[in-house]
Order: sequence, then structure tokens, then C-alpha cells
Amino acid sequence: MMARVVDWDETLTGFRLMRLSAIAELDAERGFEYDGYASTTAFLVHRCGMGGGEAKREVFLARSLEHMPYAVKSAYAGHISLTQLELLAHARSKHPEPFVGDETMLVEAISDLTVAKTRYVLDLWCQLHDDPDDPADPEPSRVFFSQTMDGRWRLDGDVSPVVGRTLH
Repeated sequence: MMARVVDWDETLTGFRLMRLSAIAELDAERGFEYDGYASTTAFLVHRCGMGGGEAKREVFLARSLEHMPYAVKSAYAGHISLTQLELLAHARSKHPEPFVGDETMLVEAISDLTVAKTRYVLDLWCQLHDDPDDPADPEPSRVFFSQTMDGRWRLDGDVSPVVGRTLH
């Protein structure tokens, strides 16, 4: 029974990657306009029965595929999951230029990791490439460790989302 589940998962991954490729082609050729749709997302919602959020995610990932050839090949080969592929797409969207040079290394680094650990690794990679002067970036972590009057110690701090997930 477990082998059947894994086989079906691999089959569904292949089909979803083919669907994403078709969505990318439809989007690039603006084929949705032929039937009067304003966007690929609207087409997917009305013709494929997707919810708006799901359709937006599919279009985002479909548009990202051409920029991540090694990651796509790795997903087809079963070395990374579709969820990991989506996380890579989000990392690439934040830092497209460094991603070009780091794609192979990132895919190799996450290929044996869980999704949670993949998210952590990609968050760290993004932090390396974040602009320290960008106001959208979170403030750095601050931790204070001080002794109280009765000799006990007090720990207090404010940490970044990445550090918080790690500690949690």
C-alpha cells in the first residue's frame, strides 16, 4: 500500500509539472484572451474550477519554471518535491540575479531535506542577499541577558522570524 501511494505521488508530480508547463505556455501566448478572459488566473478559476489563491499560485509557479531549469529537472526526477520547487520559486523572486548562480547549489542542498528545513535554508539564503538598508527587511535580532538583584538571570529578546522558527 505504501508503495502505491509513493507511485501515485510521483505520477501526480509529473502531471502537475506538465500542467504548469501548459499554463506557462498559455500565459506567454496570452491564449486566455481568445475566450475573453482577462488573465491566466481568471481562466484557471472559471475553466478549471480553481480557487483564486490556488490559481495565482499556479500562475506564479508556471511563470517561474523557465528561470529554474535545474530545479525543474530535479523535480521531474523526484529529487525535490513540488513544495520545495515552489519555495525555490519564491526565493528566486526575491533575489533573481544571485539565484542564477546559486540554483544548482540550492537544489543540491535541499534535496534530502524536509519542507520545514528547506524553508529554513532558503530563508537563510534570502537573508544573505537582503539589502540591510531595505525597510522591508526585519530588524536584526536582539537578545539581552542580565543578572537580577537576587542573583538570578533574566533572558529577554526580540528575534527575527527565521531565528524564531528555529528556536520554536
